Amino acid sequence: MHILENRTDCNVDFIYHPKKLVDDKRYTNDIDNLYNCDAVFISSPNDTHFDYIETLQQNFSGYIFCEKPPTTNLNELEKLEKLPEILKNKLFFNFHEPFLLFSCL
Repeated sequence: MHILENRTDCNVDFIYHPKKLVDDKRYTNDIDNLYNCDAVFISSPNDTHFDYIETLQQNFSGYIFCEKPPTTNLNELEKLEKLPEILKNKLFFNFHEPFLLFSCL
């Protein structure tokens, strides 16, 4: 998120957490708030990645950028493989943010 906040060509409109309450107007506990965004970054515990991808792909038409790993078991990986191509073309995976050197800037 630090990288995005320092850019002038994008905004961080919402920061979703299912339970956490934070004194920041961008924080939301309502995942529906994300559905009108252009892109969503999933940077949550590994075992939640697939659940978020599955939830978002039902109601969200934007891009999804997810930290690796996308799944934590073979069953989820097989379901991910069966997603329609139009959804897979908007789904991206990369390194786990806490391990990126530049995430601390």
